[in-house]
Amino acid sequence: MDKAVTEAQAVTGPAARQDAAMKAEAAILATDAEIPLVRLKGALGIATSVKGAVLAPYERALVGKDTRR
Repeated sequence: MDKAVTEAQAVTGPAARQDAAMKAEAAILATDAEIPLVRLKGALGIATSVKGAVLAPYERALVGKDTRR
């Protein structure tokens, strides 16, 4: 995929560049890659009395089966 992207960046004609970019995009999507476009970061305050909070990537989970107050 890096090679396809690098090759697309080297193409100068607008139509040819778009074709190369679409080819690179197709190669990336064919791998079922997950590409985060935006990451929201929340500011969290967890009381010291809370034990077992789940500090997961992307803040999608905060309470798990072992979370206790």
